[in-house]
Amino acid sequence: MSGLGRDVYITACGSYLPGEPVSNDRVEAVLGQAGDRPSRRRARVLAANGITSRHYAIGEGGRTTMLNEELAAEAVRAALRTRGIAPAEVEMLAAGTTQGDVLVPGFASMVHGRLGGGPMETLTAGGVCGSGMAALKGAVNAVRLGEHDVAVAVGSELASRSLKASRFPADPDRDAEFLRWMLSDGAGAVVLEGAPPPGRQALRVDWVHLASYAHEHDPCMYAGAATPAGPHPGSTWQDQPSVAGAEAAGMLNLRQDVRMLPGLVALACRSWSAWSSGAGSSPPPSTTCSATTARSTSARRSSGCWPRPGSTSPPHAGSATWRPRATPGRPAST
Repeated sequence: MSGLGRDVYITACGSYLPGEPVSNDRVEAVLGQAGDRPSRRRARVLAANGITSRHYAIGEGGRTTMLNEELAAEAVRAALRTRGIAPAEVEMLAAGTTQGDVLVPGFASMVHGRLGGGPMETLTAGGVCGSGMAALKGAVNAVRLGEHDVAVAVGSELASRSLKASRFPADPDRDAEFLRWMLSDGAGAVVLEGAPPPGRQALRVDWVHLASYAHEHDPCMYAGAATPAGPHPGSTWQDQPSVAGAEAAGMLNLRQDVRMLPGLVALACRSWSAWSSGAGSSPPPSTTCSATTARSTSARRSSGCWPRPGSTSPPHAGSATWRPRATPGRPAST
């Protein structure tokens, strides 16, 4: 038994990647060239992230070939086939994504409609990198409480639509263009049950822990506003005279504030240190930029990000890469 309620097991996994793999030297050819010359940042970002190929749901001329909900449904079907059960046996579907294909209904409802099966509880989780983990936690908790015997959690992203050259000015800013060379399309799903299937291997889920630091920091990834720190009545994309005007102002581009990344990594390390020393009663919080954590203490100690015993300050605190929120208490999310 792990905590309150019964044990929960991952009994099958599935994934789906659209199209053929795209190598680094073809990325700009597929997404299109923003402006009249190749990107100045592409080679540097690709060399740093270590990605060698990726998949896009894009066809000739930049045409979208699949919906995000289709990617998610294919991953769920793959997981169910591995487990040997039908969609009708699923009692809960939790789905996470940055942006669904439509504004409403929720993404999980759209995936359910695409998947089929019978009546089931649905949960839609948003939040960029943390959305898939939030969906997983919701499904785990439902099974742990005994509300459902079989649940599925799926995380899916179709970022390529927002990465096309037509969505960028001739000389895009760093925070927007950075993600052109980082993100791609695909989905992954897991089946969760309250007992391991007879004769099959299963992974017990001991804990899933997420935490927001929005009370201390501005969002590290954002879209729908001109800046991450300044949403106020009248300033969001929905307040502009037209959607075209909001896009022209760059509000619809997903941005990553790269200056915050070293500080967020340090924050996660500080959290691991506090938990391992007994300062916290629950597993360490993760950030939306690093949502998965190792369970083993030995694995954590070998990760290379372990602050010295007793330290409560993140490495590089006070540097330009560590930017605490200037106005604590303002509601925000990442």
